[in-house]
Amino acid sequence: MKYVCSKCGKTADVSTRAPRCHCGGLWELDFQPPRFDLSMVDRSEWSLFRYRKFMALEDESWRDVTLGEGIAIGQPMRGETILRLAKKHGVRFVHAPEAEILAARAALAQKGIYCEHTTAANYAAYLQYCRQYGPTPDCLITMCGAGLKSDH
Repeated sequence: MKYVCSKCGKTADVSTRAPRCHCGGLWELDFQPPRFDLSMVDRSEWSLFRYRKFMALEDESWRDVTLGEGIAIGQPMRGETILRLAKKHGVRFVHAPEAEILAARAALAQKGIYCEHTTAANYAAYLQYCRQYGPTPDCLITMCGAGLKSDH
């Protein structure tokens, strides 16, 4: 696995300690996750690492760093986000394509809310969930300590 400079395209090993490329560009991980498939989810693992086949992990070292986190509601991937919402009658998965993620981010920006792509992805998946299963006014979407209270 390698890092690729977003500015000049230079590559570096992921073990580099440099926070950015010598040209000033930011590192991007050269990783393409597989398309989501429920059979690839490790149902015996009760943490976000149950989705590890979709993460940029090369070995089992994740076992040394996990703190037994709860399951994340969203798993962003290039082109889509999978949102998991536990409802009264079970768990439901929703996919949000990239176009919907960008539209959700723009809609939030129009409301004066800046959010990173991951939060917008979760919001887009939540909107898709509402279209498929109906609104859930008690949902709170959180990422990295910043939350968006649903207005649905």
